[in-house]
Amino acid sequence: MKVLSDPRQAAVAAFKGGEDALALILCEEAMVQSPGRPAPWRLKGQILCRLGRGASAVNAFKRALRQEPPDALAAFELAILLHAGARRPMAIRMARLALALGVDRPRLHVILATNLFYTGDLEGCIAETRALEAMGRSRPEIGELERLSRRALDTRRRLANTADRPGVRHIAILGAPYVGSTLLGILLGSLPGVGYAGETQSMTHRFDSVAQELVPIDFGRPGPAHYNVCRCCREACEVLTPAFRASLAADPICFYDRLGVRLSVETLVTSDKVASRLRSMDPLFRFERLVLYKPPLTWARSFARQRRALLDRGVIATADVGDVDSWLRTWIHSYESILRTPPPSSRMMVVNWDRFVHDPAVHFERLTAALHLAGDTSVFDALKPGHFIGGNGGADIRDVLATRQVRFKPSSAPSLSEAEEARIQADPGAQALAARLDRRHRLIFGG
Repeated sequence: MKVLSDPRQAAVAAFKGGEDALALILCEEAMVQSPGRPAPWRLKGQILCRLGRGASAVNAFKRALRQEPPDALAAFELAILLHAGARRPMAIRMARLALALGVDRPRLHVILATNLFYTGDLEGCIAETRALEAMGRSRPEIGELERLSRRALDTRRRLANTADRPGVRHIAILGAPYVGSTLLGILLGSLPGVGYAGETQSMTHRFDSVAQELVPIDFGRPGPAHYNVCRCCREACEVLTPAFRASLAADPICFYDRLGVRLSVETLVTSDKVASRLRSMDPLFRFERLVLYKPPLTWARSFARQRRALLDRGVIATADVGDVDSWLRTWIHSYESILRTPPPSSRMMVVNWDRFVHDPAVHFERLTAALHLAGDTSVFDALKPGHFIGGNGGADIRDVLATRQVRFKPSSAPSLSEAEEARIQADPGAQALAARLDRRHRLIFGG
């Protein structure tokens, strides 16, 4: 190879041209010629990032920072990398170092605002959102962080004023639609001291089929024709009354705590399923995550059947039924967003519903033991649904509510076409995500 007079410039040119292997070689040559210069180390870190070698990139950026003077742009690049890996305290430290070294870019304030929020420094998060506004670079997601920070501060104040009351434990079932969350919620809600509230967004909102979105409920209009009512008591429910639900809508601070107190339970189980809903209603992340899933193939069968049933009833248009690719995107997005949600203080538990149904007694006993809940499988024949809103309206749940018993059976959803099923089984993203969920399931249930 020809020896270049300035291998660093040649490395930059190779990097910009997408020749990463050559750029890496030239970086090494630049380091030999000028061992004290930080720029080659920073460029090496950028190359390694693009090659997907994050750990090595971190080390390269750190070497750039150990030179004299420390490389400000290396601190910036390292903050970006640490932020992407959710290494929050280190991302904050590097972003602040980059600012101190003179790199004042909007992205650094975004990194700081995000990671300060998730590490509980709410005042600091608000200060960074204000800095972005002053730079004229605020974005909707940053405004959302400020709103959540203020709600979290209000929650802290409310909790401080009610410190003499016992707290309500919250177990949140998360997952894609049609994975068995209503039945699992009823099972857990039948245990001593536990109450199942259902899909709590339906406490204050209803789905508008015309607008195709959730809209606030007008509690001045009469019951079930205009909003969901208690599945057990209907409009006669004396617990989930319109007045109580209107109070939750008007003041959502400590939403889950107040709902648990209303149900007179020590542990509240909900099945909102969506991570963003939980984050919005409890920005202090005091909930425990119980992730419920079906593998991509069996879930797609269930989802396709439900979409076609909605089409037959005239609830959705033909274009909204979707195809196998849109179904997979829904499944992947649901579980990726759940796994990205910063963990609360307690661990996340994952349940494969297909396996649960295959051996419910063993799975239920191990699950209740992992959750430290009293009770056993005797609830299968003595369910206590209590008061809950929303959830699956299918025949299986109607039968459970009528008989107060559950009989587990495999999904009866019909197969998809051979081509559709082959497409699902060959999708690398869905299969990799399913493998991640399966490993977490085995941590509790084995097999």
